[in-house]
Amino acid sequence: MQLRRRFWPRSWRPVLLLGLLGAVSHAEPEPVLLKVGSISLSAAQLTQRFESLSGLEREALGRTPSAQLLSYVDQRLVPQLLTDNQARQSGLDKRLTLVDRRRDVLRGALVTALETSRLTEQPITEAETRSFFDGHPELFKQPERLRLFRILVADEASAAGVLKRVRGAASLEVWKQVAREVTLDKATAERGGDLGMVRADGTTDVPELEVNPALFQAAKAIADGMIVPTAVAEGSRFAVLWRRGSLPATSRTFSEELPRIAAHLRYLRGQQALEAWLAAARQQSIREVHPERLEALNTLNARSSPPVASGASSPR
Repeated sequence: MQLRRRFWPRSWRPVLLLGLLGAVSHAEPEPVLLKVGSISLSAAQLTQRFESLSGLEREALGRTPSAQLLSYVDQRLVPQLLTDNQARQSGLDKRLTLVDRRRDVLRGALVTALETSRLTEQPITEAETRSFFDGHPELFKQPERLRLFRILVADEASAAGVLKRVRGAASLEVWKQVAREVTLDKATAERGGDLGMVRADGTTDVPELEVNPALFQAAKAIADGMIVPTAVAEGSRFAVLWRRGSLPATSRTFSEELPRIAAHLRYLRGQQALEAWLAAARQQSIREVHPERLEALNTLNARSSPPVASGASSPR
């Protein structure tokens, strides 16, 4: 309550506030309406902040415009200015982490504004969302997938020995240890023979990894968590398989995916608008570019850096 009485008497401060806001265009120079520490706020600046509130926000502040404005100043604006002033006095606004965060917030605001402008000019249509849905069936339809671990060996006798070791222990750590020791597939040895999610055609969720479809068929006959009881021929080699989990086939409809598709297309609109703005800003604002100086600076830094001895540990 002490804070409120410092500004103006309660009986006439709403009139003063509204009067100042109405006189913004006529005052030269603009009067300072509020000052907290080193931060000053003019009537025009207050008007801009107050008008940025939504209708619901204003209604929550009071029944009449004057009450809303008064509550906004007392309940929101003054506490905000007090904390801003304290942050400046403490030097918090100069810290690099906060400067970077402020830059990120400003960049996000710019992207949002550009996206909104682009969407006003080019609204997203149902035909566009339908085209995206039809053109990317892999995003909305998935066949059944099995999570498989495989230990690949040269012959049936080796496979029988592996089955004895892993079937008795039935633990992931034992399986991974055996896989690292004996599997012939060195690409998956370090991750314990984990093939990821495997489809019936042998493709996996890892683009560069594809396996024999016979592995899927053998694992499909058992339940999740079970080890295939016999080795599976894979060319001239044999695979010991563990079915660790599964995902059923899914098929999403256009109406179910419409909100996500629209959100993705809005994001693309924003990125396109940002790229166009950056191209225009570069052409308009960048006056000099000297890549040769940057190269010289890199060379200078390389010469001034102390050599690192081979095998030496990095400083802590």
